[in-house]
Amino acid sequence: METTWRERVVEARRQGGFSVLDHKLWGSLHTCPVGEALTRYGLYDGHSWTASGRDMYRVLGDPFGSAMFLNDFDETERLLDAIDDRALELKRLGHEC
Repeated sequence: METTWRERVVEARRQGGFSVLDHKLWGSLHTCPVGEALTRYGLYDGHSWTASGRDMYRVLGDPFGSAMFLNDFDETERLLDAIDDRALELKRLGHEC
């Protein structure tokens, strides 16, 4: 994925809503915001998630999707921060996702 989720949120705010492509990318473990963060920090090998990754998706990724479908740009940005924070915490703890 060439465009980051932070860039997607900026563009969605500018356009007044998220695109069909954004919705599609959110629906894939490989390209959703959680997958993006886990990959960025070397916690995801691109094949399958451990319980830590699945929990992170349930707690942060699902709410991101809800906020995205509502075009709640402030909440999607807040959740991106939380996703990054959690991914960094997992990396510090030595978890794989």
